[in-house]
Amino acid sequence: MRTISNTFAGAGSWRLAIPGRYFRILNSSSPVDVTFFKNGSPGLKAEAVESGYYAIPREWFDGVEITSASAQTIKIGISDGDGGYDSSVITTSALLAATINDAAPVVVGVAATLLLAADTARMGARFYNAGAADVYLGGSGVTVANGAIKITPGSLWIEDNAAPGAWYGISGTAAQSVRVQEVKR
Repeated sequence: MRTISNTFAGAGSWRLAIPGRYFRILNSSSPVDVTFFKNGSPGLKAEAVESGYYAIPREWFDGVEITSASAQTIKIGISDGDGGYDSSVITTSALLAATINDAAPVVVGVAATLLLAADTARMGARFYNAGAADVYLGGSGVTVANGAIKITPGSLWIEDNAAPGAWYGISGTAAQSVRVQEVKR
């Protein structure tokens, strides 16, 4: 497979007189139109196609034209056979939790109360509102007015993005019970 790149400075067309039987858009940031030519005449046309588009016309083509409506760099592949390639990069984390700690319920009132101290080994935290009024979660400066995470009575909040941080709770009503569970490596 022959790979070729072209940078469009703006809207425009790119015509190649390269024969082939297989065509693929390997990379483009915006949709493009693709026209295949046989003996100098336009044939198969694909409109508004994106990265990953491929075509195997019934007959050979001896040219292709790519039209872009915007500035972008496009990379294509042309082959005389059915060849091509797919690629992807996958990054995974194999970290699994090893410990679940159920803490004693914390009584939350009208002042920010520490629910969990900061811990870099914590992978997740769960907060269950066992009280009768709303509880708001956040950092040490959380208030009823600025609390972005509100858990209503009987609701559960599962935190896995900022779990290692110090977590506080507050309510507009005194003596609300919050059950706390943490998941660690």
